[in-house]
Amino acid sequence: MENFYFIGVNVSKKKLDFCVMFEGKVVHEEETANHQSAIMSLLHHFEEDYGIDNTRMPVCAEHTGQYTFPLACACKTVECKLWLENAAEIKYSSGVQGGEE
Repeated sequence: MENFYFIGVNVSKKKLDFCVMFEGKVVHEEETANHQSAIMSLLHHFEEDYGIDNTRMPVCAEHTGQYTFPLACACKTVECKLWLENAAEIKYSSGVQGGEE
């Protein structure tokens, strides 16, 4: 299997936090406004910086209802594969829970 970039996104009302991983290592973190045009611009930026096409960058985010809509539209437009996961599945599957130390 070929190596590929993976993008994890934390979605909130006003902003998105992107984390780009390659071979299990974080290679880039960036925040952008939760607007379709800003998200598309950032995805194009990733494509240019890492020299790969968007179809090789799966994007995964927690399904947050209406706040996920701009991300879904941007991914559709630039032809990225988007995986939306249930919040409870994310919280309980990894053993890592936010806010706990």
